[in-house]
Amino acid sequence: MDTHFTYLRPNVSVHQSEIFHTNTGILKTPVGCVLVDPAFTQADFERIAAFLGSDSVLAGFSTHAHYDHLFWSPLFGDETPRYCSEGTLDYVTLHHQEILDELIALEDEPINLNHRYFSDHLSYLSSLSSDLHYLYGSSVVVVDIPGHLYGQSGFLFPEFRTLFAADTLSNIEPPSIEGSWQSLIAYLESLATLKELISQVEWIVPGHGDPMDSSEAKSRLDQDRRYLEALRDLRIDDFGNGLEAQAKIFLLQTGETRVANKDAWLIHLGNLQAAYNWLSTS
Repeated sequence: MDTHFTYLRPNVSVHQSEIFHTNTGILKTPVGCVLVDPAFTQADFERIAAFLGSDSVLAGFSTHAHYDHLFWSPLFGDETPRYCSEGTLDYVTLHHQEILDELIALEDEPINLNHRYFSDHLSYLSSLSSDLHYLYGSSVVVVDIPGHLYGQSGFLFPEFRTLFAADTLSNIEPPSIEGSWQSLIAYLESLATLKELISQVEWIVPGHGDPMDSSEAKSRLDQDRRYLEALRDLRIDDFGNGLEAQAKIFLLQTGETRVANKDAWLIHLGNLQAAYNWLSTS
């Protein structure tokens, strides 16, 4: 069995990339498949395509505008419809070059990215309003969950009893805020939204890390909330010994354990830097 794939239900599987542990949702319908956040190396695409076999790809969905959630491949069809929230499409339109620059910065990594194809394919994105939509014989609810990035949305597929929760509720990294006080407050509000949603489904798939059932999702949500509330309650005097010292103290005080790798530590450090910045200017 290929350990890159997790089978949640007979018609719902998740592929996890070796880089960033980014998840791709694969929903099988009687007439084809839907992909959520296809990611993100050529090897990943080839594994997903092999998994799909002769099944056609009906559509793709992107939860937000970070490049590792926007990728696509000719293996899934050059003109396959791609959907995102209205906010995500606005963000992609305004920050197209920045997104590409971040992607190009990875060119030293052995991941065989086609920058030109990726750039061209962004033009195929179409937006969906935050509402219930009927597409390809099934329904999807687009839900705004900002805080990590402007326009971020979750996709709830009622018939599949599965929620794709974008970059929230991870078991391998702490919450990552967009950088402002407003994004922190928005993130906390998004957790309240997610609390209502996770009771409606059997499975929740984060952008990074392991998929979870509703019980585990509630536990991770509480962990995310404790982290963000502690970040909210910081004071400028807490940084008297420097940023990194406070980052370590913060982990001890909150019991946060999801910083076991370099990427997670950098997320945490970025959050503390953001808090210091807004405290310094308030």
